[in-house]
Amino acid sequence: MKNIAPILLVVIFVGTFQNYAQSISPDCIDAIPICKDILNSGTIEGIGTDDFNGALNSGCLLQGQNNAVESNSVWFRFTATATGQLGFNILPNTRGEDLDFAVYGPNPVCGSLGNPIGNDGTVVNCGVSNIVQDFFNDNDYTGVGINPATGDQSVTYAPYMQVQEGEEYLLLVNNYFGESDGFSLEFTGNVFTASQSVLDCSEVPDLLQEPEEVLCEGDVQTLDGTFAPATNYRWYVDDTPDDGTDNFNLIAGQNSATLDVTQTGIYRVEAIYPQGYSEYDDVFVEFLPVQDPIITNIDLVEFSNNNIIDITVENPEEYEFQLNDGDFQETGYFTNVPVGLNTVTINHLSECGTLEEEIMVSGYPKFFTPNGDGIHDTWNVVGLDMNTTGRVYIFDRYGKLLKQLYTTSQGWDGTFNGTPMPATDYWFKVEFIDDSNEEKIYKSNFTLKR
Repeated sequence: MKNIAPILLVVIFVGTFQNYAQSISPDCIDAIPICKDILNSGTIEGIGTDDFNGALNSGCLLQGQNNAVESNSVWFRFTATATGQLGFNILPNTRGEDLDFAVYGPNPVCGSLGNPIGNDGTVVNCGVSNIVQDFFNDNDYTGVGINPATGDQSVTYAPYMQVQEGEEYLLLVNNYFGESDGFSLEFTGNVFTASQSVLDCSEVPDLLQEPEEVLCEGDVQTLDGTFAPATNYRWYVDDTPDDGTDNFNLIAGQNSATLDVTQTGIYRVEAIYPQGYSEYDDVFVEFLPVQDPIITNIDLVEFSNNNIIDITVENPEEYEFQLNDGDFQETGYFTNVPVGLNTVTINHLSECGTLEEEIMVSGYPKFFTPNGDGIHDTWNVVGLDMNTTGRVYIFDRYGKLLKQLYTTSQGWDGTFNGTPMPATDYWFKVEFIDDSNEEKIYKSNFTLKR
């Protein structure tokens, strides 16, 4: 199985930012918290409030025609949860678009941002070492770190940031010349291998929860991506989660907050705001194969003081066994089994696959009380009431035959020729043909109580 990114939620932008969105995304004070890549962000238009208070520049970012450093901007903030190199790649959705960016921090204060930071963490005004770049070429990357298109430190890239655990940063993305058709943003750097949680997602809600129970083939799992501000949803699935790559495909026709799934995969919900931008979350859902047990043999010891059931299945090490309401155990060997109908439950250890087998254990009551109270008033062997070949013979202590009866009958009432017999021990013999067409004979004794 491929490693699923532990950063569960990100903010992405699609569609056009309109009035409400302009009052949030273009302003530093309302910078959108992010903790994962941004995919295919939508149009960026307007500046909201001038976060630079009429300044002529911020590093290499200059005033535009609106007499503000911000022309068409969007602000993000992120917090590192590990120490190391941090970078990112920005790729515009439209060829030839001029996207500028700047990073402020660590722990910047809106309203007094100062200049963007340099790769060594110092505040500088301008220069190629600043984490601020002007980008104008044909659909190529810009960012911090290594250009993935060239594999080296290209002219549109600044060196990696050196971040410390707990530091917060602000990222401004701006289009100097007009509205932007958006971009993709991907975080990089060795900080992503230094910790399982690289960027702090505590301020970004989880939309999807891991299934609480084991899921088996044939089950249905309902995923719920409900997000209060969202008015629309899109669902995606990567149905090859073991190949080490992201292969998310849109699930056509699924636009509600919930989705019923029946197949293993990584599922993604995209919750879309009325203003166009959205948040998404991924969850891995696994359906295990059903492996019902296959019984290969059942051995019984019956008419004994220690009745035994020994049940064998294929691949027994993969299963657990239970007799009636007892505890589960590793084998199907049960002792001191009660007389009568018993249920053996066999479960696969994965919790996907089960079987209940009813097993009749033949035997006899150790006593009976023929006093007319309706309880234990007659005596017969147990477990052979459907066996028409069974015969029972009852003797007194001297070997005198007192009663002959069928195993299918109601049983002996404790009399001989209509006379009640005394309370004492009596002996019996039972003869029958079992299911394997083998003749069986058992002898023992029981007690009549009055």
